[in-house]
Amino acid sequence: MSRVQLDDLDIMCIVRLRQKTEDKPSWDQVDLQSADTKQLRYEWQRLVLDNSVLYRRWIVVDGAADRVQIILPRSSLSEFVWCIRE
Repeated sequence: MSRVQLDDLDIMCIVRLRQKTEDKPSWDQVDLQSADTKQLRYEWQRLVLDNSVLYRRWIVVDGAADRVQIILPRSSLSEFVWCIRE
């Protein structure tokens, strides 16, 4: 999955920034990037990088364990939807 994410320019930008620091990047660092990249920056505190794979942490308010959601590139979304429909 790491390779697929790094092939996506929007996700790759965030992965590279996250590898450098835990601190949220400044607006100037993503100003010229896509809306998807900017949205990921907005969610910075919820993003987790594990084995070079980017996830979004879901914090559950009912006391259940937190969950993580893999960040899928747009190019993989239709394939993913097809797989879960099977």
